[in-house]
Amino acid sequence: LVDYFRRAQARKALGKVEEAISDLKRILDIEPRNSAALKDLSAWTGEVDLCAGSINSLYKLIDISEATGSSDLRRIKISEVGSKEVSVKSEQKSMKSTTSVDGSTSQSPNPRLLKDPPANWFQLERDLRELIPFGDSLSPQAIDYLCSLEPQNYKSVIGGSLTSSCLGRFVRAMVASSSLSSTEKAERLKSLANLPRFSVAWMLAEDSDRQAVDRLLQEMPTGLQESLKSFFL
Repeated sequence: LVDYFRRAQARKALGKVEEAISDLKRILDIEPRNSAALKDLSAWTGEVDLCAGSINSLYKLIDISEATGSSDLRRIKISEVGSKEVSVKSEQKSMKSTTSVDGSTSQSPNPRLLKDPPANWFQLERDLRELIPFGDSLSPQAIDYLCSLEPQNYKSVIGGSLTSSCLGRFVRAMVASSSLSSTEKAERLKSLANLPRFSVAWMLAEDSDRQAVDRLLQEMPTGLQESLKSFFL
């Protein structure tokens, strides 16, 4: 993706607009929601609704009735499987202490945390579509949801699927969160930086997301800042 993006910029600078557009479309074939490629493609072609078009172009509608007879169709039960460890941590994170009249403490659910932390990438994408139905503005529930995912689980949940938009959401959630300490935010940034596709996602990150990272670093003690600056140059 990096090579395609750089070549597109170079070709555009040389006046080879068609070739540059072809490179951007190649990026979108691989990563349909790449915001940087969509932004440049929209600017260079004058097309506004590129996001939906790029995604829809990846799918071909097939008439099931033509593919198979009705007698071949049958219902199957689909159940979602996930990590038990993540679910247990979710229950722990979603509980808060309350004190009764007699001075004893009890645990009650956090009313804002409506969903368990995701166990895999597909669950993460599905839940975020529900929590962020319009635009890219994070609701309080989306912020709590993203922050509830423990950094040690980033690799198993996100793995090699990290995109610039996903990275931006995690960063903005950390900025907006009042429940995470500086150390916890630093651990999450470092875990994101250690994911396989981080370098590409960071290179294509929006300026606003880069500013959000700068804000996070400024709020951290000097020691934590220095340990993270090498990743977020």
